[in-house]
Amino acid sequence: ITGETVTLDGGLSQDTDGDTLSYLWAFVSKPESSAAALTGANLSTPSFIPDIAGDYVLSLTVNDGQSLLNAAVGGLGIAYLPSFLYADYVRNGLLEDAIPDLPMETQGIYAVYPPGRYTQPKVRAFIDFLVDKFREKGPDEW
Repeated sequence: ITGETVTLDGGLSQDTDGDTLSYLWAFVSKPESSAAALTGANLSTPSFIPDIAGDYVLSLTVNDGQSLLNAAVGGLGIAYLPSFLYADYVRNGLLEDAIPDLPMETQGIYAVYPPGRYTQPKVRAFIDFLVDKFREKGPDEW
């Protein structure tokens, strides 16, 4: 395969809302003295020519979590995603936690509204709803 063009395929990545995706492919590792370079690193199907025998490991970053989930379920590699996106797939045996000891990053939910002494009742009701809805839930239960 050395000297022959290798074409990568991020075609399983798709935005469920139909929004345009952006792609970024990068070498994670390659043989030490390799000068191989990606052509079209910002396309869904970039290519490179291995110039030395060895392992070439690449990563794909897409601006849509569902796309990365689809790629992982399709067997294209691992994905670092918010647990609420993949929790059902793990429960159903379609995915497994590749790095179980990786610390989970917890994100907050914030209600932002104009300052003032009087908060509109519908805004206050929505804030109370959010607090009640998420008080007892972990991030994979959202």
